[in-house]
Amino acid sequence: MTDKDDNRGTLLPIPADFPVEWENDAEVTYLWRWDSIHSPLPSSPMSISLGEDRVARQAKQNPTASNTATTSFRRRINGYSYSASLPTQATDEERQKQTDEMDEAIGTLRELWDTEIRPTMEAELGRAKSVQLRSLTDSELLEQLDDYLELSVKHWKFHTQVVGPTHSSVHRLSMLYKEIMGDVTDDEPYRLIRGLDNKSLETDLAIQELAKKVREAPETLRIFINNDEPSEILSSLDRSAEGTQFLKMLDKFLDVYGLRPTGFDALYPSWKEDPSFVILNIRSFIQSSPRDIRTEQETLSEDAEQCQQMVLAKIGDDRDRIAEFQTCLEHARELWPLKEDHAFYIDQGSAACLRILLAEVGRRLSSHGVINDSDDVFYLTLDEALTALKSPTSENLGDLATERRNQRDAQIKIIPPAFLGTLPGDGSLGMAPEFRSMMGPAPEANGDQDETVLRGVGGASGSVTGPAKIVRSPEEFAKIRPGDILVCTSTSPTWTPLFGTVGALVSDSGGVLSHTAIVAREYGLPAVVGVKDGTRRIADGQIITVDGDNGLVLLR
Repeated sequence: MTDKDDNRGTLLPIPADFPVEWENDAEVTYLWRWDSIHSPLPSSPMSISLGEDRVARQAKQNPTASNTATTSFRRRINGYSYSASLPTQATDEERQKQTDEMDEAIGTLRELWDTEIRPTMEAELGRAKSVQLRSLTDSELLEQLDDYLELSVKHWKFHTQVVGPTHSSVHRLSMLYKEIMGDVTDDEPYRLIRGLDNKSLETDLAIQELAKKVREAPETLRIFINNDEPSEILSSLDRSAEGTQFLKMLDKFLDVYGLRPTGFDALYPSWKEDPSFVILNIRSFIQSSPRDIRTEQETLSEDAEQCQQMVLAKIGDDRDRIAEFQTCLEHARELWPLKEDHAFYIDQGSAACLRILLAEVGRRLSSHGVINDSDDVFYLTLDEALTALKSPTSENLGDLATERRNQRDAQIKIIPPAFLGTLPGDGSLGMAPEFRSMMGPAPEANGDQDETVLRGVGGASGSVTGPAKIVRSPEEFAKIRPGDILVCTSTSPTWTPLFGTVGALVSDSGGVLSHTAIVAREYGLPAVVGVKDGTRRIADGQIITVDGDNGLVLLR
């Protein structure tokens, strides 16, 4: 196939440092998109195998689903997650059925969440947290692991039930807003759904409350100010009478909010296992004036009401249009908090319970001499770890884990291309519009040649100038200082405490419905998302201006 073929599309170039071996001739004809939002770093062998295990269990539970025609594909390329979707031609009848089903899902999801999904998640996570893993025998631990893996399948079914209707309800509101109000910026419709409580904001308020307790305790405050490293702070607190009182409060916080991993991969510990991220944020808050989140939320809520009245005034006396708008707005406001809430229980809580159990497997394999370090377990596959625990006298896997760790370390230094394969001749990306607004620009959307300007999507309005800090992984959180501009590939809900410290946000990936843009709007932070290569073109400490109104990042 030539680089340019009007019938088959454009073959995208493969970077020299990112070799690709296609498994068959068909693969190269698909448009593969790097999932930089959910998988910004190369995945560990354990995380990859956990995903494969979940898919296998889903297929076993519902064999008929695996026999349906495949229109989407996923694969790992140099450790990074890529996906491709084939365009489908639905009949009018099929499209109407899909619309009717989505209408039903949007209308019933809030009650389903309140009466079934959330109570079930809270009960099951409560039971999982109560298990004393170290008291279990190896065989009992393996049984517990199997139970957790089955729960993971169940919880990700909840994930699917929540995400589709939530995004669709907000996309519908955005489209209706633009129909009524005319030419507006991409982020303007989302003024209508700001100022809503959710679990991420609740968590951040709880961290700020801990920081307040530190300020009120002179000895504890000195410990936080005089020590830089979280480990030093924790050990000093443990040696102080006043500090031990604070540690009790920290334990209570972690019991409620500690099932939040610091990264996107199973190899990253939860806050409950390693509270360093919480300690760093408390230290940041006591060194500066943290945002008054509650007051800001009230201001955003008032602005949302004013925006609603503006829309109603624009509609005038059209009762049908008013009813359509009010219903659409009600559904969006009911469901939008679930974007963060479902992640608190499923993406974070459920995943953290599984991760904590695997860490215990690693501790035992290390004590048996099967691996060199307990964290090596995350560089094994699930099957390798289970086989080794069942037969700890088998071969040593330490060298294998080290080899894979080194391989991942090398892959992290590569910035993968956003797209691979073939760009369709019609420019179609093969996904629903509401999910395109989450993923960000198409490959041709970043043609800017000006070396002093990066173009992206205005994720949140406003303009701020300040020093950039490049953060590619949780290991780099400690470099953030008050007022810095966070530049990253993408963010997850576990990063939100950083938003109370930084002055603005820039992300390589994402659109107006990406997590970075969503939370930036909630915190009133200017944000530009989908800039494609900000982490590569911006230098650490470089002074930049983030123009969220026009989707520009100006380099000094």
